[in-house]
Amino acid sequence: MAPLWMVLVVFGQQAPTTEAVRASMMAPPGMEVALVASDPLVRSPVAGVFDARGRLWVVEMPDYPTGPKPGEKPGGAIKILQDDDGDGVFDSASNFADGLLFANGLMLWKDGVIVTCAPEVLYLRDTDGDGKADRRTVLLEGLAQANPQLRPSFPLLTHDGWVQVSSGLRGGQVWKAGETAKNQISLAGMDFRFRPDGSAVEASTGPGQFGNTLDAWGNRFVCDNRHHLRHVVMETAVVQGNPLLAPGELLVDVAGEEGGPLSSGGKVYPISRNWTTSNLHAGRFTAASGMLAFQGAGLGKEHQGSVFTCDPTGNLVHEERLSPKGLTFSARSPQQEREFLAAKDEWFRPVSLVEAPDGSLLILDMARAVIEHPEFMPPELRNRPDLLWGRDQGRIWRVRASGVPRSPIRDLTQLGVQELVDCLGDASGWVRGTAFRLLMEGKQGHRGLTELLMAKALKGPPLARFHAVWLLAACGLERKNLVGMALADGDDHVAEVGLALAKHGDLTGDQLVSLAGRGSERLAGKVAQAAQTLAVGERTGVLTKIALSHSEDAWIRLSVLASAQGCQRALLAGLESLSAGKVVNASLLKELARQCGRSLPVQELGGILEGAYSTSGTEVLVGGLLLGLTQRGNAAVGDFLASLPPGAKQKLAAFAMKQMAVAQDQAVPLVKRLEALFIGGTVNGREEGMSGQLFRVLREDAEAQVRVRAAGLLAGCLAEDRQRDLVEGWKAQLPVVRSEILDLAGGNFNLARAVLDGVEAGAVPVTDLDARRAARWMAFADLGLADRAKKLLAACIAAPRDGVIAQYKGRALAGGDALRGREVFARNCASCHKVEGLGKDVGPDISDTRTKTEEMLLGDILDPNRAIDGAYVAQTVTTASGRLRVGVIKGASGGSITLVLADGTVENLARGDIEEIVSTGKSLMPEGLEKTISPEQMADLIRYLKDWRYLDGKTPRAGG
Repeated sequence: MAPLWMVLVVFGQQAPTTEAVRASMMAPPGMEVALVASDPLVRSPVAGVFDARGRLWVVEMPDYPTGPKPGEKPGGAIKILQDDDGDGVFDSASNFADGLLFANGLMLWKDGVIVTCAPEVLYLRDTDGDGKADRRTVLLEGLAQANPQLRPSFPLLTHDGWVQVSSGLRGGQVWKAGETAKNQISLAGMDFRFRPDGSAVEASTGPGQFGNTLDAWGNRFVCDNRHHLRHVVMETAVVQGNPLLAPGELLVDVAGEEGGPLSSGGKVYPISRNWTTSNLHAGRFTAASGMLAFQGAGLGKEHQGSVFTCDPTGNLVHEERLSPKGLTFSARSPQQEREFLAAKDEWFRPVSLVEAPDGSLLILDMARAVIEHPEFMPPELRNRPDLLWGRDQGRIWRVRASGVPRSPIRDLTQLGVQELVDCLGDASGWVRGTAFRLLMEGKQGHRGLTELLMAKALKGPPLARFHAVWLLAACGLERKNLVGMALADGDDHVAEVGLALAKHGDLTGDQLVSLAGRGSERLAGKVAQAAQTLAVGERTGVLTKIALSHSEDAWIRLSVLASAQGCQRALLAGLESLSAGKVVNASLLKELARQCGRSLPVQELGGILEGAYSTSGTEVLVGGLLLGLTQRGNAAVGDFLASLPPGAKQKLAAFAMKQMAVAQDQAVPLVKRLEALFIGGTVNGREEGMSGQLFRVLREDAEAQVRVRAAGLLAGCLAEDRQRDLVEGWKAQLPVVRSEILDLAGGNFNLARAVLDGVEAGAVPVTDLDARRAARWMAFADLGLADRAKKLLAACIAAPRDGVIAQYKGRALAGGDALRGREVFARNCASCHKVEGLGKDVGPDISDTRTKTEEMLLGDILDPNRAIDGAYVAQTVTTASGRLRVGVIKGASGGSITLVLADGTVENLARGDIEEIVSTGKSLMPEGLEKTISPEQMADLIRYLKDWRYLDGKTPRAGG
């Protein structure tokens, strides 16, 4: 389902027989694979779930990939499959609902199902008990209707009673049905969750694509095309309490397989004849989907708890076994250089997995000749005859270990409340999960439920206690008592529930210190997160103890920082005074110092500075403190220096002078030089002698990054009338430094005036300012400066695109040399795109150009704004310090964002540091490349983009 596998031409419309497909499969020794359903009983299955009676509900998507013909009713349906004679094979099927366009996920709820069917989430009910939906309620609206592979999917009931959904990678918005647009919730870089009745919806950590699963203890895992196993380590709510924190992504790849080049996925071992158009992606995950944290007994104990993931383009199912690792996991495949299940037959298209009531693993197989969406095909193949072959076919396979008896299938609808409560500790994921759902659905109507759950929470096995506590919370049991009961439990998982439920006033510092002292890294991290509920004084002591013991774990550091709002100074002081004999991670100390510098009155920072001199990490603490000050604006540094007593100011100046010497020592590692330069330049940059040193670094240093850092420091500390000095010697300066100065000028009117003076005088070539920068300058709030930019930078604005494309069509589409094109790419494109290992991953992946004709590529290059993927629209971010940053938002969590700039630099910006985010509505890629790429060079570039994969002589051409 990803755009990387070569779509094979399958000769003849006749699908292989199920016997032929089964004969082509390879499974681990001792595993039995059997067909349990096929067409016409089921067609194009994409998702499924078993109900309390042991019937399989399946979502069918025969309209994939192009949808029904105009005027035709959508073919999507929800089927109920039943094993009438109990032999494990489905005998009959009935339609619960039909006419669904690209429905792709379902969750059973009360008398119906919740269905993801973009642009809506639906609740389809059977109110009269005839097995067919007769009431349709829209719960949510607004979901992106992109390619069917990229739509929201996989609704799951979580332990706290919410429904969690994978958003599908295309962002967009979601809102409650019937609400106005002002209540839209952005899903950029996020998943979402909602109450089953649609009464509430909110963004959650993500994004996942076509995969979303929970293990027995509620840990959530998601996947996307190239990431087959990502753990959601913490939800966005955890980090939202600290607006000064920029956490980055809150999910992590846990699989042990190394990712391939160009961000391709982990290693897989297909046995089919599929091959990739790029040798860089051969044998890699490119369509990870339908993952399942398997909890059944039918594969044997060693597979219980494994996570399985499908790759339909590789015709395989992959297995990973999880091992705890602090707040997250590590994972390894138990199979060595082979897959759990793989088929030679290309019609085997596993897309989703289900744990069956008898403990076996079911594989939903779309049984298609072609699984690719035509969006990812070359234009000449988009109407190929085999595109829809198999749309009326489908198969469901059962895998189980030989010799393992089938678990008895019980009709859970016939169980009483006591029996359902007893099921909460069952080893079967289906039994336990179904009982939990039934109790959650009827929590208000079951007599005596609270008493039964309380008994189970006190005396049942750990899994039963875990689920019982969650259900007691849903039943409305007094929260503080419930939290206390859970925290007193000897099992860490149950104690975690108490921490998750706790609110302000429910916990004490002593309780949390005791829990953190149990020795579990995971529990210590959860305690750090829950410390947000404590008063500042108590919180500091808890966080200090955890940080002293666990600061080398990045996720525990993040948990400590998430709870540190309001106590950063006290926490920093505690770590400094108590760390004798213990190593406290430098990044934690620096971040705490930064947050102090960013938020505390400058008069209170002198004590932190003085304390820094008595530690071994003076540079770390001083650097963090100054970084926080600069993020408030350049005036804050001056105010801080003015607040210092003369002796303290002299001491800091002397320290900064030593740092400047370190910065200019070419033998010192680059990272240390950059840190030292920042300290030296920030403190003493306003001094005449020191600014002279900064200018020497700017113009002479051997390292481009050091020069760039010097430019930023000078722009922040030079007086208004000296900003022009940054423009002197412009043509001799490195291009990356010139680009940095131009970006700085976008938020510095004095520097912008100096640059325009240089343009007017001919010292600064007007071509150094691309159309994107020029347009921004022409919109300056200083109208006089904006008018001047309009006059001097008019040449930067690109000519009408249609005319330019017409001028290039003849020569740019004729021939071309790929080797010469590689050089054109390196000069003009590599700052944002990566091909063949050359360049940076900022813009879209353009290495897979088989889906583009030469004419399409020409249009994309010369008119980058005619069709922009929403994920790559450039955003202008204004920071609290007044700095402008233009880039692509690649992630979001709790209001913080991850911004990728045009040069590939990644910046995590905290919610409290963001003044404004404004979409440019345009691509980060500038218009006007015709000014630097001639028609002949364009022909070379296009040939390189089409043929780069063949230059190594190893990758076969299509048909060759």
